[in-house]
Amino acid sequence: MKLEEEKIMDEGKHFPSHFGEVYDAMPEKFEKRKDKVKPVIYWGLTAVCVLLVIFPGWLPFIPSWLVRTAGVIGAVFCVLTALAAGLKIYNRTSGGEVKRYKTKKFISSMTDKDDIVAAFNRHDFEYLCDLPSGNDQPVQLQVEKDEKGHELYCILVTYTKGYKIVGLADPVILTGVEYEKNEAFIRHMCDNDAD
Repeated sequence: MKLEEEKIMDEGKHFPSHFGEVYDAMPEKFEKRKDKVKPVIYWGLTAVCVLLVIFPGWLPFIPSWLVRTAGVIGAVFCVLTALAAGLKIYNRTSGGEVKRYKTKKFISSMTDKDDIVAAFNRHDFEYLCDLPSGNDQPVQLQVEKDEKGHELYCILVTYTKGYKIVGLADPVILTGVEYEKNEAFIRHMCDNDAD
């Protein structure tokens, strides 16, 4: 009876389904910074591509249809990259940039979701990293890293039948001794993935 009540409570609680929710919930620890250099570079490359589309004769040794095609593809790629390259997350304490690190996708036919959640909640990353994993699996351990601050940020998510991503547990931040103990496990957690 008590286990059923805890399960119902957990189902009503909202856990983060992506790192943006984690960072937004902790503004004292994380800050968003705009990258001003990278978008300017990509906008400049976009201008060059557009000029090549207009003036393909600048490259007389290449057929003009090829120059125009490459210019259009390059311009589209550069515009999309310029629009997406503007925001980065930083740890306020260390000043380090937080970057995507690893994702482990647990094979559902060979693992138990409740065991995975329990291991995650007790920070047993050695156990989690030894579990079988592969592509296109619903339960996933996602990790981002602040290299400068020696911190790992971990969330556990799953896909529902409607392909909605939902969190399974509160986020885990590994620092200090926990970072040192688990970093090697997490670094190698996807080495033996099944295809």
